[in-house]
Formats: sequence, structure tokens, C-alpha cells
Amino acid sequence: MVDIRWADYTFEDPWRGNRLLLSDAEDVFRFWSPDGYDSGPVAADCMRIVQRRWGEEISVVYFGRELMLLARTVGTTRGFMVAWAVDRERHQFYRLVDPPWNRA
Repeated sequence: MVDIRWADYTFEDPWRGNRLLLSDAEDVFRFWSPDGYDSGPVAADCMRIVQRRWGEEISVVYFGRELMLLARTVGTTRGFMVAWAVDRERHQFYRLVDPPWNRA
């Protein structure tokens, strides 16, 4: 069983309400949508966090039977997150755009 003990990064789309939580210590993510979809904790196929001069660059890739997720961010303090998720069981497409002004 994969579990997220804490989220190192949390991204939320202010228009759609979709949320993406990342734990880089465990390479685990959780995608949640207000329509009731919850991926639960999922071990990512590939999760990279790279330090750059302008901030952190995060990439997450997962291709599973029930879910497909691609996420990318540049500069988590000043940049933005873009993620696409597909619930393959319900054939539902989700998009997450977290702009820089949405960060606390």
C-alpha cells in the first residue's frame, strides 16, 4: 500500500478545483477532483525535481491501467503547474492549471 504521509508540494486549479499533491521523498502523488474522483496515493513512474537558478522544475509521469497523469512545473515559487489526468475507467479528462498568483 502506497501512502502519502505529507505533501511536499500542493497544486490547485482555482477555476476547476482540481488538486495535485506530491511527496518527493516517496515519489508519490495524489490527484483529486471536486466531481468525486480521487486517485488515492500512487507511486509515480517518473518524478524529477531539479533545482534551477529561478526555482525548482518538477516533472511527474504516470501511465497506469486506471489513470494516466502528466504534470510539469517551472519555478514552484514564481512559476506555474500544468497537469493533465485521464481516468481511464470513466473516460474522464481532467486539467489542472495552477498560476503563480495562486500561491500563498
